[in-house]
Amino acid sequence: MKSSSVFSTTGSQAVLIVGEPKSGKSNLALAFPDPAIIDWDLNLASAVRRCVGKTFDFCQPGIKDDGTQRPASEQWAYAVKETQAICRDPKYKTIIVDGLTLMTTAICDHIVGQGQLSGSNKTGKMELQNYGDLARLLRGYIMMVRSSGKFLVITSHQVGDKDEATGAYRYVLAIPGQSKDTLGGCFTDVWATVARLKGISDVVYEIRTKPSGQHIALGASFAIDSSIDVTNKNPAQVWSILEPKILALPPVPIKS
Repeated sequence: MKSSSVFSTTGSQAVLIVGEPKSGKSNLALAFPDPAIIDWDLNLASAVRRCVGKTFDFCQPGIKDDGTQRPASEQWAYAVKETQAICRDPKYKTIIVDGLTLMTTAICDHIVGQGQLSGSNKTGKMELQNYGDLARLLRGYIMMVRSSGKFLVITSHQVGDKDEATGAYRYVLAIPGQSKDTLGGCFTDVWATVARLKGISDVVYEIRTKPSGQHIALGASFAIDSSIDVTNKNPAQVWSILEPKILALPPVPIKS
């Protein structure tokens, strides 16, 4: 047991960004400093075009160096190996996973493949007992990165879901199993990016950091506006808004 006098409230910052396609998720992720990107979605081009002067390193688990597709059964192991190397490298301050939905698909392929090798899975698809393995691997990956003390930023698509108890529609993570409702608890912050029409043709881009009643539980670990207008702002300008607030409590490694 430890005394409350040594408890740290400045754990490593882990941000889950949810939003519709083209709502600014990757642009927000790239605002974080010195990033290395695990590029699952292969859809960074529009964000990169807005990041004039921004440098980053990246790997693509779905694509080999020669441009051919990496077998689905090998993608998760490759991503974990690359992430471990990034965690050890001091030149990176941020690890971006873009995006969660395809990473989860790769984990499912890994689980099914391992089950077929062991003879415990003869159907060639996810079975009920496998979703516990999915949740365990997702959480283990997040905790591994957080223990490095770096910023972790993961982007995720979302889907509409009808609450059976209330009949209300809400957004949940576009991943299978109960993790779609519970994974947000592994992050210090859960934010949503929103693109909404203003007038006839203008689009306003926002970051929402407080519960809206429709998204999975949003929240921020530091004082920040509930809605931040980032229309026409590049990642450097977005970071100039976030940095003073985030770095007021600098992230430190999680002690195991």
